[in-house]
Formats: sequence, C-alpha cells, structure tokens
Amino acid sequence: MNGHGDVVGLVDDAGEVLNSYTYDIWGGPLTREETVPNVLRYAGEYWDDTVGLQYLRARWYDPGMARFIGEDTYEGELNDPLSLNLYSYVHNNPLKYVDPSGESKRPANNAHLGLESGSGSSRGGRTVPGGSMGGGGGRGGSSPSSKPSKPSKPSSSSNVTSPKSTNVRPEAAVNGTKKHGVKWKEGPARAKSTGKPQGQWDKYDIDYAAKMANTLKPGESNFFDLPKFSKSVVHMPDGSIVRATKMWLRNNGTGTWHGYPMP
Repeated sequence: MNGHGDVVGLVDDAGEVLNSYTYDIWGGPLTREETVPNVLRYAGEYWDDTVGLQYLRARWYDPGMARFIGEDTYEGELNDPLSLNLYSYVHNNPLKYVDPSGESKRPANNAHLGLESGSGSSRGGRTVPGGSMGGGGGRGGSSPSSKPSKPSKPSSSSNVTSPKSTNVRPEAAVNGTKKHGVKWKEGPARAKSTGKPQGQWDKYDIDYAAKMANTLKPGESNFFDLPKFSKSVVHMPDGSIVRATKMWLRNNGTGTWHGYPMP
C-alpha cells in the first residue's frame, strides 16, 4: 500500500511483482497490470470491475463522479456546510481522508507521510518516489493542501452509463413492507404457497440497483448480476433462504424502477 492506504501492488513470496495499480486522486483507476485476481484497490476497499464502483458498506462510491450514488443517512451540521451535501465523498478532500463505512470520513493511513515522500506506482507492492498520490501526477495529482473544485472523470473508470442516472428512483414498495421490499415479512409464506422463489431486497443493495436501473430506457427491463457482497436474499419454496446473485429491474418510465432479487 502507499501512504494513502491504496493497494498499489502485489508481490509473491520471492518478491516478484504480480500486480500493479495507479489511481487518480478520486480513486478512479488509471493503470492496471494483473497476473492474479484481486478485488482490493483504492483505499484498500472492494472494487467492482463490472460496474466501475467501489463498495463502502453503507453505500456505493463512483470515483468517476467523485460522489456516492446514494444519499447519506446523516444530514450534516449547519455549522459545517461541507457536511450538508449528502452525496459528497470525504468533504471533497480525498488526499487527506477516506470513508470505509460510506457514512463518515476519517484520516487516511499515513496520508501526509505518503504525500510528502511522493508515492507513485508500485514496484514490488511498495511505494516508490516518482509521482504524487498513487500515480496521480499529470492525471489528477495535486498538493496536500489543494481542494479540487469539481470531480475529475477518469477516462477508464466505469463502463456503466454515467449520471443521467439519479433521475430514476426505487418505487416506494422497494424500501417498504410490500412484496420484495426491505421490510417485507410474508416472503417465506408466499414462497411456500406459490411454489416459487421470492426475492427480498437488502437496504444496502438499493443504491446499486438504482444505478443499474438508470442504464435502462423508460419501459425497458433487464437482468443484472448482484455484487459479490450483496445481502439480498431469496425465500425458497422448501423454507430455505439463499443469497441472491442476480436481479431483474424495470425502468417504469415514471421516474421510478421496479425489481426483485433472484437466486
């Protein structure tokens, strides 16, 4: 890891370089060379290559927008204007802070030490001089005191349709007590009576589902894979509960989306 806590390389027992990574200041991938699978990237957190988003437990983070794709549950403080933006990432200061929970910023691991010594792309999984902040340099690096006025869009950070998005929201049932909803209690009984699996959302998957729903045209529907760490479940007719691995989504064309998890 570098001074910011980013995974910049992996080495084997003999010290041979297996993987190397560089990022822009917001965590968007700039370069990637891999010989073995690895999902831990910027700030040491889980990265989903399929959608170009980072999983930060309470919410998903999009480094291409330098924003979370869902609102913070904490509404902020009036005497701290930066805390009032419910989508901002680490108060727009990614050089100094990280947010492993998706709910609050905290100082990055040895952030200042890494910046002062100049950490670039990895060699043997260790930081080496020759850049600023994980390979930023000419592609978005800056001094510790700078505060970017707007997010930079990395050229290769995401293969998902970008943010016309936040227009399509989950319909009310998704977060409520009705069929497939987060608080739905009749799932097991319905699965048994109908003889069909019944998916139920977990609240931490809603933001990700909304991101995918916003890639659909009005009236269009499609199937998507759920992230590896999804907590949505499927109630089976035999009474068992299994982890959902896929989801079906439809853009209702009314500003909302409908959908359910699947096994």
